[in-house]
Amino acid sequence: STRKESSAASDVYKRQAKGKIAYQNNCASCHQVNLSGAENWKGVDEDGHRKAPPLNGTGHTWHHDDETLHKIIKYGLAGLISDYKGKMGGFGDKLNDKDIDSVLAYIKSFWPDDYYQHQINLSK
Repeated sequence: STRKESSAASDVYKRQAKGKIAYQNNCASCHQVNLSGAENWKGVDEDGHRKAPPLNGTGHTWHHDDETLHKIIKYGLAGLISDYKGKMGGFGDKLNDKDIDSVLAYIKSFWPDDYYQHQINLSK
């Protein structure tokens, strides 16, 4: 491999490592450490709110482009969808744009290659 390719791969791993820390500090309490989401995630909680979906490729996260995912993390679904019945608030006060991109890089590292490629094509 060339030095440029090696450097690019190193940058990806660094971004994923930063994303893992930000994920664990901000996302894991609802989406779980292993990104599996809440138990029975398709249902609602005791408050009648939608539960946190898995982010590991077994849910629907990979159906959304990067811009949408970034906005969901930054502003929360409540900030984007009127009449939203859930607890996904925004993290723009805790995570800057680079942090959010790192979280997304970390999440995507769990997805099967075909889901990852599908999502990359959505984001072009």
